[in-house]
Amino acid sequence: MYPLISIIIPVYNVEKYIENCLNSVINQTYDNLEILLIDDGSTDSSGNICDKYAETDSRIKVIHKENSGVADTRTLGVSRCNGEYYSFIDSDDYIDKEYIRALYEALIEHQADIACCAIAYVYPDGKKFCPLCQDKDDSFVTTSKGIDIIEDILYGRSLYLPSCCLKLYKKSKIGNIVFPKYKIGEDFLASMDFYEKADKVVFINKQYYYYLQNDGSVMHSDDPQKYYDMVMSGEEIYKKAIKIKPALKKAAAHYLMEMNMVVLMKLQNSNHKDKIETVKNNIKKHRKTVIIDKNTKPRIRIGCIVSFFGFRLLFFIRNLTTKQV
Repeated sequence: MYPLISIIIPVYNVEKYIENCLNSVINQTYDNLEILLIDDGSTDSSGNICDKYAETDSRIKVIHKENSGVADTRTLGVSRCNGEYYSFIDSDDYIDKEYIRALYEALIEHQADIACCAIAYVYPDGKKFCPLCQDKDDSFVTTSKGIDIIEDILYGRSLYLPSCCLKLYKKSKIGNIVFPKYKIGEDFLASMDFYEKADKVVFINKQYYYYLQNDGSVMHSDDPQKYYDMVMSGEEIYKKAIKIKPALKKAAAHYLMEMNMVVLMKLQNSNHKDKIETVKNNIKKHRKTVIIDKNTKPRIRIGCIVSFFGFRLLFFIRNLTTKQV
């Protein structure tokens, strides 16, 4: 008998997408599943759709709660799940029918604590794009230490995305995780806890997880607070990385610098002067460390160097190159 695996799906106002997601889950070739649908106070018909699916499939359990955000919702899901393993799926995404079976078999074969697959981005016109491992065939498999993955993600060179989705976790090893409350960055903060606890992580280069590029999602909005959350979560990521392993300080500074550079460009014409000053001070604080780090991305190093000559010049060069592209 295969062990019980829990699939945790936060649900909030996704009536357009939830059925596609649920159909992909209930039709998995691995069928010993506990499917936790956690309705985070949806104001559309999402909650009702979840209830109707629960009536037809005994593996589905629906939890309705007041809206408190995806972080609380995922944390609740982990605390309520009964499986020996668990996996997160966003309710506007969907998975291949072999998703759970493939991750489980990879995890067992390699005696790993976390198994991860490749992701395919799905656009409104139906086109799919997989950004990882374009130079490797779909038989490519690799294993890594969790701590090494954290460093690679900080430098932006990892096969393992910071998302908590597209992975299967061994609960006896990983345990319960509390997700921090940020609009951006909460995935990576939680993933750092996952990876810190994992002795071995396995990656299989097969596109089993489909990430819908939804224009209405938080990731695709222009909310200034979203961008500032990148700065706040980046600061916490920086501190946590150093706490996990002091030798990660350079990599953490690189990550923080990249986040601040992105946010600075997004907020340059906004009225959030206090936030812009915070970002500029962060860049000034860490730019020397980033410049001398041999692992720094060239564009980040150039941005740091230019910042010594003033942020107006940095804005000018960035805007000029963006227009040319």
